[in-house]
Amino acid sequence: MVDAMAHRGPDGRAVWCEGPVGLGHCMLHTTPESLHEVLPYTSASGMHAITADARIDNREELLSVLRVSGPAHLVSDSELILRAYERWGEACVDHLVGDFAFAIWDAAEQKLFCARDHFGIKPFYYYFVPNQCFVFGSEIKAVLQHPEVVEELDEVQFGLHLTRVPADTVRTVFKNVVRLRPAHVFRLAAGTAEERRYWTLSPAPVDQNLTDEEYTARFLELFTEAVRCRLRSAYPIASELSGGMDSSAVTCMARDLLQAQSGPPLHSISLVYNRFTDCDERPFIQEVLKQGGIEPHFTAADEESLFDILEEVFRYLDEGRASGNHYLNWLTARTAGRTGSRVLLTGQDGDTTVSHGWFYFLEMAREGRWEEFAREAQLCVEHLRAEQSLYRTQEAYRSTADIVNAYAVKYLQECASDRKRWRFFRSVNAMKKHLPVSPRAVYRRFWRQLLIPGFVQRRRALSASRGMEAHLPGHINRAFATRIQLQERLAQFRASESKRPTVRGDQLSTLQSAYLDFSFEKFDLYAAANGVEARHPFMDKRLIEFCLALPSRQSLSGGWTRVILRRAMQGILPEALQWRAAKALLGGSYKHVLFGAKPGAVEALMQDLDMLAPYVDLDHVRQLYERRNMLSDAEEVTFGLILTMVYWLKRRYERAGQIPLKKAA
Repeated sequence: MVDAMAHRGPDGRAVWCEGPVGLGHCMLHTTPESLHEVLPYTSASGMHAITADARIDNREELLSVLRVSGPAHLVSDSELILRAYERWGEACVDHLVGDFAFAIWDAAEQKLFCARDHFGIKPFYYYFVPNQCFVFGSEIKAVLQHPEVVEELDEVQFGLHLTRVPADTVRTVFKNVVRLRPAHVFRLAAGTAEERRYWTLSPAPVDQNLTDEEYTARFLELFTEAVRCRLRSAYPIASELSGGMDSSAVTCMARDLLQAQSGPPLHSISLVYNRFTDCDERPFIQEVLKQGGIEPHFTAADEESLFDILEEVFRYLDEGRASGNHYLNWLTARTAGRTGSRVLLTGQDGDTTVSHGWFYFLEMAREGRWEEFAREAQLCVEHLRAEQSLYRTQEAYRSTADIVNAYAVKYLQECASDRKRWRFFRSVNAMKKHLPVSPRAVYRRFWRQLLIPGFVQRRRALSASRGMEAHLPGHINRAFATRIQLQERLAQFRASESKRPTVRGDQLSTLQSAYLDFSFEKFDLYAAANGVEARHPFMDKRLIEFCLALPSRQSLSGGWTRVILRRAMQGILPEALQWRAAKALLGGSYKHVLFGAKPGAVEALMQDLDMLAPYVDLDHVRQLYERRNMLSDAEEVTFGLILTMVYWLKRRYERAGQIPLKKAA
């Protein structure tokens, strides 16, 4: 099992066994304390043993509370976790801040205790058969090495992968190999097991009546600490620098903190585009580099074929889902590893932590603040138009009418669905004073819902009867979907999504989604494969809890999204980045690396498409191929996903002479 993850342990591998338990570890030195670390580690009493992939960010606090004597640099993070367990037992997780996955064997109680960090930054997979065996690892490949574990495809998760919907947070694509969910612990004793949540994400207690300046000061304090505690390294540090505001904020803050410590220059990792200038953000990257203190590294993201990159990725990636822009994360991690860095800072999911705040428009509509709605919408459009003159941007709002259609109409739909006629008519009357709205067009659209008794209920029933079919993507084999109840699973997943979102409700939902878990698992694997540890300041628990408590206007105000981050970065980020309204789309480059960078690669995989016959509609996929020059961005990603799955199955199983797929009927 340890040998299967040798790439995670360039600084040594070791195992420890006693009685019914064996623990292993692959060592990557990153922090100064890790240079003296030995894992698996046993306590002085010999009663406890631990293996861990962990970085603890509240070290100073724990060293003080636990009264650890001696030089702090000789106390590793795993030893701190074990001491916390000896002090508080299973409640030790309540005292830990950072990224961690660990397992502790308690010989006195004959108990194994495992835990995973709050947001699942560190992966943890396991296989469990009661009264027989419990097998766990940081990667699925290690779990599959155990002779008790039979490698078999989980068709349900495979089907969900094919839909691109992260609807299941526990299953993997291998039957009976599952995830320990973020913020959960697993306790195994006397043949019985218990998995439980130890922490639930909720807003921090924050005064709702502070000034903008007070909110900004507190945000800056927390963001600075989130970056500072992730700079603990015995080796050079690299930072993702894409040209967007999030990665640039992390990079500039890290640079300033390192300079204040008279530390070495920060390495920046930037992906650039030589063929597709509408994707290239070098002008913004250069704005950061002009400030100095950074050693830049560039990789052309449009020069390699997706399939050459996948050949590297699938040496390490166990599940086949590596489509879309995942390859960009691989290129970033690969470049960071080649700089000699052991730590890679990222701006991952700053969008989620800070929140663009678009649903603030819906909140304003619900409160009847139409004049403010109109003012903010006009300012947003003005800011976005400046970006759209340079790039095809992620935000598609090009007029006030676009924002009205996205949020004001959604609010009217809420009123109509609830048959709150007076509120509906009053809102339309108020809207026409401030917004480009035709009351006649609105009434024509909603009159049935407002006036016909039972219309909404009948329409909902009809939608439910037709909805599951609509939920099923066209490339999925219908017989397969029926067999695994895929339509019902997707419908259930979508039914769980909030129908009346708010800024913070949407933010909370995303932070707890499987999408986030899968994203960070991938990044961890890509980083580990290249000899670095990925660290994500925007995923700091303290920062996220604070941001969840902020009034919505701290996300969107004056036509600026993520406005609290913009204010906090005054004097830190170059103004050109501080006041960027949007970020470029990368669709043009993706189409090239998929279809154009390696002639014949797609055609070769299409010859093997029959491997997916039990799972996809082959005619539909072939039609996508025939229309390859006219595909939408979503269709390109879907087509790329299917080819990726074919590539993964061929590489993983054909060489072993065994393809674990059911034969087509």
